[in-house]
Amino acid sequence: MKKLILAGFIAIILLASLTPAANATEWRNDPQFSLEQHLIGTWRWVSPGNYTIVFREDGVMISGMPGLRIPGNWMVVDNRLIVDGEDLNIRIVDDSIILDRLGSTFIYEWYSDSTEGEASLRTFMIIGIVAIVFVLAFVVGIIVLIVVLVIRRGKKREGSHFDNITPPGQG
Repeated sequence: MKKLILAGFIAIILLASLTPAANATEWRNDPQFSLEQHLIGTWRWVSPGNYTIVFREDGVMISGMPGLRIPGNWMVVDNRLIVDGEDLNIRIVDDSIILDRLGSTFIYEWYSDSTEGEASLRTFMIIGIVAIVFVLAFVVGIIVLIVVLVIRRGKKREGSHFDNITPPGQG
């Protein structure tokens, strides 16, 4: 009975989480929403597939490959996308955006409503350095502990050796 109730709760949670995802896609295709509202979220470049652009509501844009994200600023002016002062021609077709830039065309497909983006390479470097420092501190601590234990053991042995020796003239 407990398993049946648990399965029911899980089914309800899964079904409830599908509704917002379906609604999020539906509103993006509604022509009443502005170009800015259509862009907010994560878009994945069709060509290599791992290059993404994340448009945030606050005008911040993060673009690049995982671990190599570059921040920038974006805005829409007269249905044209301005990225860090550069004017890009943009078109939305179904779940894709088409950007024309410097004579080249780039196609991005809708990927996610998320505007978090991934951590930059700098973040990974900081995490790596902190991890290395903790590992080195741990290794140094173990070495110091071993040295202290060896010195104590040696002093204990020396002390017991001298306890058995009788001073001259007493013996």
